[in-house]
This record gives sequence, C-alpha cells and structure tokens, in this order.
Amino acid sequence: MKVSVVLTTYNGSSENPIWISYKTIDKEEN
Repeated sequence: MKVSVVLTTYNGSSENPIWISYKTIDKEEN
C-alpha cells in the first residue's frame, strides 16, 4: 500500500522559511 503524504514544515533557520515536502510512504502494514 503506497500512501502519498504532503508535509508542510515551518523552519525559521532554513533559507526558505516555508517549504512543502512531498513524500511517498510505502506501508505494507495497515
């Protein structure tokens, strides 16, 4: 089972304060 997760993370110490990370999580366990 593949789950597409969109994470919005706020990091003030980064060059880009607001960035969106797209991660594909492969979950065999449900």
